[in-house]
Amino acid sequence: MSDWIKCSDRLPECPHECTTDHTMVSHSLLLTSIHDPQSLAMGHMRQDGSWKLYGGDYDFMDLETITHWQLFPAPPTE
Repeated sequence: MSDWIKCSDRLPECPHECTTDHTMVSHSLLLTSIHDPQSLAMGHMRQDGSWKLYGGDYDFMDLETITHWQLFPAPPTE
């Protein structure tokens, strides 16, 4: 698995077009906050810099407090 990246150091690139609202979004990401590092969420970053969360502890995570992200590990090869 990749290392955590601070949002203040670098934000994810947005190379994909979202089919539901036609905005550019990042790859799927694992997200957390330094304020509650045991809470994890899955989501995307939109090109406008906002987050879209889908799973994990996203019901408990304030979008404004996300401080770190990382890509998911590579998929299995077999």
